[in-house]
Amino acid sequence: MFIDHFLSKNFNKLFNKDIEIIEKRILDEVEKNRNIFPKGFDSIFKWLNNKNVMSNYKDIEFLERAFQGLARNYKKR
Repeated sequence: MFIDHFLSKNFNKLFNKDIEIIEKRILDEVEKNRNIFPKGFDSIFKWLNNKNVMSNYKDIEFLERAFQGLARNYKKR
């Protein structure tokens, strides 16, 4: 997740592309091929899609909430 943060934060500088546009293209492709993913992937995909995770990882507060969510989910196991 830390690497994702730095990639998201510097995406335009690194790749000269808008991360929001790339994120949309990736999520559209995943949606088209959703049937090949395991059933448990649905909830993760909804989160990725609804929260624009790839582009929002640049925001420290978003990253902190993501870590808190992981910690909550880990404790449930």
